Amino acid sequence: MKISIEEKSGFCFGVTRVIKMAEEILDRGEKLYCLGQIVHNEKEVQRLIDKGLVFIENEDLLKIKNAKVLIRAHGEPPATYALSRENDLELIDGTCPIVLTLQKKIRKAYEMADPAKNRIIIYGKENHPEVRGLKGQTENKAAIVRSCDEVGELKGLESVHLFSQTTMDTEGFKKIDKYLRKWQEEGGKKELNVQNTICSHISNRQPGIIQFAHENELIIFVAGKKSSNGQVLFNICKNENENCYFVSGEDEIKSEWIKDVNSVGVCGATSTPRWLLEQIAAKIKSFT
Repeated sequence: MKISIEEKSGFCFGVTRVIKMAEEILDRGEKLYCLGQIVHNEKEVQRLIDKGLVFIENEDLLKIKNAKVLIRAHGEPPATYALSRENDLELIDGTCPIVLTLQKKIRKAYEMADPAKNRIIIYGKENHPEVRGLKGQTENKAAIVRSCDEVGELKGLESVHLFSQTTMDTEGFKKIDKYLRKWQEEGGKKELNVQNTICSHISNRQPGIIQFAHENELIIFVAGKKSSNGQVLFNICKNENENCYFVSGEDEIKSEWIKDVNSVGVCGATSTPRWLLEQIAAKIKSFT
């Protein structure tokens, strides 16, 4: 049996960067808090807990003082920085540079427009940590949508700005873009500013994932259950190869999946560590 790991699977630049920042501080024996899960992968989170990283939520910022707090790659809204200053917290800012650039674009669009006549729309998941940081740039006035049905009433608006959470799917973004262009055409002198801010690392993964799904009889897709990017890429794999399974750890793999299969492909999300992909591949090999 041939077992292969997709070449581009594993941490993206932003996740690799923030984990390295955490490890450097922990390796010096210093206390470090992390605001929210550093990455949507339970196995990697546990590895870092074992190294000493302490995970907290936003409400915990009120309880600690004079401490180092890591901001993960997803970023945070302005309110988090303000609260940290009040409590004398040293923020280690691990916001992904791509997310940081997006935050600045959204803030600029918001500050230059009259909220009563202009709307900022973000294609994303309402409760996703990155989206909370993006929405915070607009004093929480941006509309977060997943489909055209959620765009809402556009009558009376003079302009619309469309952005995307960096880990969303390209096809869904295109549908909302098309919907808004129709509004612009029917409304006469309406301004529409569309910026496809889906991370190129994620959008560029799709052709490779599709090819990989076709090259193997069985696909084992590895990701954390809360990984937005993982769900997107898994669905792409599943659409191309029905013999595809989603797992978060080696204990979820069933030997009957491997029966009478000549090639198995292992791939994962941008939040899936390479060491976990290799562990999964080794587990599959143990069944042969």
